[in-house]
Amino acid sequence: MNEARMAARSTIAASLLILGALTSCEKIELANTKEGGKEKTETETPAPDRSEETTETMICPLRLGEGTKEAPYTVSQILEACLVDDTVYVVGYAVGEWSSSSQPAQFDPPFTATSHVLLAAEKDCKNRARCLAVELKSAPMQRMLSLANHPEQHRSCYLVRGYLNIYKDLIGVRDVREGYCLPHFDIPYSEPTVWEETEKDYW
Repeated sequence: MNEARMAARSTIAASLLILGALTSCEKIELANTKEGGKEKTETETPAPDRSEETTETMICPLRLGEGTKEAPYTVSQILEACLVDDTVYVVGYAVGEWSSSSQPAQFDPPFTATSHVLLAAEKDCKNRARCLAVELKSAPMQRMLSLANHPEQHRSCYLVRGYLNIYKDLIGVRDVREGYCLPHFDIPYSEPTVWEETEKDYW
């Protein structure tokens, strides 16, 4: 009788151990597969597909002297003709800034002004009288074109559209709402017809 009882107790103990082990395994599995009552699956995040991304088309004038985007005025043309009271496109080099009439113009970095930029017909110009003062009134134009925000654009070519009027005691381009930096573009000194023929292959 005692042997039978001992055998029964051994059988029950073994069953409890097996049941405990199975229950423990189930809990571990549930903890790994569920979180907050929802199934948790770990998948590798795919790399973003950039095949559809495009860049802004480069804006490049085709000729000069008409005040349009395709044929903007140069700084020299505006200064020589004293053009004012007209909304036009102008192309020139961003050479510096002139924050106050009581101070000399600044043609070398560091630059601090975000409200304007000086455009000239030559990259190495350091004569304020040979510059146009371009008003950068809006925040987008300041972020894009001011030399304080983009010192690397110093002496780069700019194409801007604005109203010609007196600004900072100079002939200026005011209320600029459209502007581009053309870092790889140089203003040619050839006649517009010759320029148009040669620049087609270049761009």
